[in-house]
Amino acid sequence: MPKPRISAVIVDDEPDALNFLSDLLDDTNEIEICAKAEKVEQGVKAIVEHKPDLVFLDIDMPNKNGFELVNEINELKVETKIIFTTAYRQYAVDAFDKAAFGYLMKPIRPDKLQKLINRFKLEKQQNNTGNNKHKFRTFKGFVMIDQNEVMGCKADGNYTHVFFNNGKAEHVICQIGEIEQKFGSESFFRSHRSALVNIKYIHSFARKTSTLQMLSEIVELEFPVAREKVRELERLI
Repeated sequence: MPKPRISAVIVDDEPDALNFLSDLLDDTNEIEICAKAEKVEQGVKAIVEHKPDLVFLDIDMPNKNGFELVNEINELKVETKIIFTTAYRQYAVDAFDKAAFGYLMKPIRPDKLQKLINRFKLEKQQNNTGNNKHKFRTFKGFVMIDQNEVMGCKADGNYTHVFFNNGKAEHVICQIGEIEQKFGSESFFRSHRSALVNIKYIHSFARKTSTLQMLSEIVELEFPVAREKVRELERLI
């Protein structure tokens, strides 16, 4: 078996939860667990030492919590992707404020874990090949769009409004179906015939209004969800 290409550190003060996630990651045959820590201090040391691709981080821990760990490794300029693991939904907004790559509810489901791993692999491949940038025509000329910075798209006939994580938007001469094909289904979800959303920015779903709340560090957006897409959405997130 080839050596796993994705390195990871797990930080969780509950031994049972830590070992359960460790077993799930081992079962994927894609993750190399560099270290496991039950305290924030141990976690910071392991992350600095191994510089893993992914950190699976519990939030609610004694003495120091997961958010404090993120602050510490940011100060130390360690680049890694954080996937928060928690039993409490109320931490979701704060987690995305910390630019989390993902958010897993305990008990962790293998299918949701695998989706995050697949998204990480796709983004890594795109960053290595440059395929994450696409050229689109506009009314003034053309624009290069990095799909990782796109929160979502809304159809406007033969045109599409593209919304970015910095609060800006572009009006491109391209149908939303063509954009969906360019961006791929691993990172994007067609929530409605008039809407395409980036999975990593999904924050919550309001069943009453059938809308998705999308959240980046500085902007909040809403996108519609078709009735027939609700079940698929629930399986996705």
